[in-house]
Amino acid sequence: MKTVISSLILFIAVACSQESGQTTADFEEIPAFEPQPIRVIESVGEEFFSHLGYQTAVTVNGDILLPDRQRMRIFKIDQEGNLRGQLSPGQGPGEIGDAYEIEEGADGKFYVYDQDNDKVLIMDQNGDFEDEFIPARFERGQMARIFRFRDGIVSEMTSFRYLGDPERSRQIYLYEYDIPGEAFMNERVYPAQPYAILYIDGAVRGAGLVPYSDGTLLEYVPEQNRLFAFNTDGNEIALLNVNLDTTSTINVDLPVQKFSKAELDSLEADNIPEQWDTMEELINEYKTKAQKMIVNGDYIWLKSSFDRENETWLVLNMGGEILRKVLFPKGSMVTHISDKHIGVRLDAATFALYEPLILE
Repeated sequence: MKTVISSLILFIAVACSQESGQTTADFEEIPAFEPQPIRVIESVGEEFFSHLGYQTAVTVNGDILLPDRQRMRIFKIDQEGNLRGQLSPGQGPGEIGDAYEIEEGADGKFYVYDQDNDKVLIMDQNGDFEDEFIPARFERGQMARIFRFRDGIVSEMTSFRYLGDPERSRQIYLYEYDIPGEAFMNERVYPAQPYAILYIDGAVRGAGLVPYSDGTLLEYVPEQNRLFAFNTDGNEIALLNVNLDTTSTINVDLPVQKFSKAELDSLEADNIPEQWDTMEELINEYKTKAQKMIVNGDYIWLKSSFDRENETWLVLNMGGEILRKVLFPKGSMVTHISDKHIGVRLDAATFALYEPLILE
């Protein structure tokens, strides 16, 4: 009888592991690296940061492009934190309203979508303003990001139709974009992280992102001329070409973790009752495998959802094998990864450069 019970327990454990990915024990066994800060930067000149963006970029000469949403600027600083240039607030050529993500193109230039002015700014390889254009109108929403391939442009669009239709899920739309013809072509649709609609007296009053929920992570890699697309509800990272066709896939087996009661209680406390009513039903038993993706060279970095004292990133090779877990301060956000340093948004007003991970 004991043998039967033991076999049953083993079967259940194996089945759960196969269904849910790696276990907590697997997570603990991954070799860890905790980089140390090289430099902490809170201001440039007499200008203190206010609401730093979520993505930074490194120019060909090593300067760093650092957006500040509230200051309505993109600062160009050197590795010592000295100001080398900036894009300033406004609506004219080379001026910005709200830009918080910067994408490097296959041509080495940098592309920024300014959602307040509804335009795309182009900076050269040194991070200086070069040109801009106004994209065609997207009836279902607006542009989120733009990816410059060697042989064309792909735009990421977001729609707000889900706000008016409770049965409609939030989605990401990818298109080939023809600048001269101002046309969106060859649509692909991917699931996005859901938002919980806020209803007050029966009317829609807003929406809140459902924490640790599944969606699609996108990262353009200029060296490979491919857009990496990871639907975190599955176990494959798809590599897309400019025609949005999948050219190959990378299988990944990532650690997963259930929501704890303490985490759920904390989420409920952080939301007003009307928001929690719609959010609670959208929260899954397991947290998403990854919250963000960055690709640097031959390595894929995925931000883990495991609850620990640090923000944990898993580093994988192009075969999907997990090589390291990298630990950053709690509440921080990695904004770029290079061979010389790692950009980290420590909080809304503090940026830092950390030592790089060196893998043999």
